Formats: sequence, C-alpha cells, structure tokens
Amino acid sequence: MKGAKLLKEWLDAHGSTAPRVAALVGVSGSAMYAYLTEIYRPARKAAVAIERLTEGAVPVASWEEEV
Repeated sequence: MKGAKLLKEWLDAHGSTAPRVAALVGVSGSAMYAYLTEIYRPARKAAVAIERLTEGAVPVASWEEEV
C-alpha cells in the first residue's frame, strides 16, 4: 500500500504525529498506527478524511491494494 508511505512522508514533511492526525481524522491512535504499518487499510470514511487533511497528498486511491 503506497498510502502508508505517502502518509509517513506527509507526517515527516509537516512535523506532525500519528496521534495528532488520528484525532483530526477521527480514528484511534492504534488504528492510525495500523495504517502506517500496513496492518490494515483505513475505511473509506477515514481515507477520505486523510485525503482532505493532507490536501490530496495522500489520495484515497493510494490505499487500494495493488494487483
């Protein structure tokens, strides 16, 4: 999943943290860590919130499984 990589890069570039982004997106900190470590993908609602928060740097489509 390239969504996790893009989100990590965005966090680094913006000096933000996973718990802060989790709160802004409306998910738990453990869910955010699961996204970042590719344990699972965010639900569509969370993926849309991440895309909005990152102003498109982490698009919803980036969380889709690559075939």
